[in-house]
Amino acid sequence: MPHLTLEYTANIGEELLSPELFSHLHAVLAELAGIELSGCKSRAVRLERFLVGDGTARVAFAHLDVRIFAGRPSELRTALARRCLAVLEEYLAPAACDLDLQLTVEVRDMEREAYAKATVRPA
Repeated sequence: MPHLTLEYTANIGEELLSPELFSHLHAVLAELAGIELSGCKSRAVRLERFLVGDGTARVAFAHLDVRIFAGRPSELRTALARRCLAVLEEYLAPAACDLDLQLTVEVRDMEREAYAKATVRPA
């Protein structure tokens, strides 16, 4: 069920976005929130057009949006945000050698009533 969307500026090298990054983030969700790994869905969106601050080319950002079902305590959402941020720092730190890199994480609630899911398997 959780959906993770990582938006990142095009001046961050794609080689830094390894599959292990999302696996590590999924593990954080499983550990802290008891979420089943099979339900985690992640994607990365490269932002070709962006502006950070005054537009200096050496500035970059990555923002992780984590959506989980509503009803979790705020302390858990805070812990998830902090741990996910630590994971981003671990994997994206090499980009900071050449860039002023800003990393952010937001954990948001999804209303169960407004969420629909189907699993389609081969016949």
